[in-house]
Amino acid sequence: MKAKFGFRKRVKTYIICLVLLFVGVLGSIFISEEDYGNWKFKIRQIDIDKILEYFDIKTNTAQNTSEGILSVFEIDVAQGKSIFARSEGHALLIDAGDVEYGARVVDFLKQKKQDKLDYLIITHPHNDHIGGAAEVIKNFKVGEVLMPEINKDIIPTTPTYEKFLNVLLNKKVRLRCVGKDEEFKLGLAEVKIFSGLSKNANNLNNTSLVTKISYNNWSFLSTGDIEKTAEKDLIKNDSSLKSNVLDIAHHGSRTSTTPEFLKAVQPDIAFISVGFNEYGHPSQKVLNRLSKNNVKYFSTQKDGTLQLNIYKDYYTVLNSHGKELFKKAA
Repeated sequence: MKAKFGFRKRVKTYIICLVLLFVGVLGSIFISEEDYGNWKFKIRQIDIDKILEYFDIKTNTAQNTSEGILSVFEIDVAQGKSIFARSEGHALLIDAGDVEYGARVVDFLKQKKQDKLDYLIITHPHNDHIGGAAEVIKNFKVGEVLMPEINKDIIPTTPTYEKFLNVLLNKKVRLRCVGKDEEFKLGLAEVKIFSGLSKNANNLNNTSLVTKISYNNWSFLSTGDIEKTAEKDLIKNDSSLKSNVLDIAHHGSRTSTTPEFLKAVQPDIAFISVGFNEYGHPSQKVLNRLSKNNVKYFSTQKDGTLQLNIYKDYYTVLNSHGKELFKKAA
């Protein structure tokens, strides 16, 4: 009887230790250091991405996959945006996620053995797009940073934006505001930037630079956070929006991706950069609209980092595990 009691006591002790360990881990995720110091155990808002990151369960790991003549990666930065494009060693990055995902973007680029960026395009200065940019600029040589012209009445004064500008100044990186459409080469690919409403916009979302990256007859369209007004303006002023792959604006918000814009772009498939959020992104209305137009869609929340490989006569889409999700030939 004594031996049995001792065994049960040890098991009970082990269970208690495991429970305490589990509580400690949860505490380190959800309770801030300041709260520990003040003995104020206020629970943080639960963020699934933070749990995954704590246990090093990442969906954005750069797989050792083959690349096309042009490859475009929609990096998994949760409820943010970051797009990496490369052709013949030349590369650009569009946005860099929020502040806490800057290190993730840096790690991704290092895994891809990219030590220089020809261009860093900041679609607009909201934190979930510009937040990680300072970390990128600190770690890589950047040829030029491109941003939209912004009405002085809506220029942000956030610490994140100020830090970004200070890092640019310290690293002596050239910053240029794009006030009208322009085009340039990226290896064998062609890049066109649509300035949208730009400095005439009354909110930062609608200042977003829209970027089309193409090779041969295939193309990818990145839309930042443009809303209905900017979409309408783009349709009215340009006829070259048609693209095979559409990067859905504003994480799938109902403010964007109008039927008229889908008709102008005519995409085969769509990428949605989205994470755990309280905004209802992606909107079911947008998803229904995509389905109605026979546009197959993939999201970083479900598939991790998405990889688009464009070749001369076809293109493919891979998920974060290197599995082929889609293929289309000429």
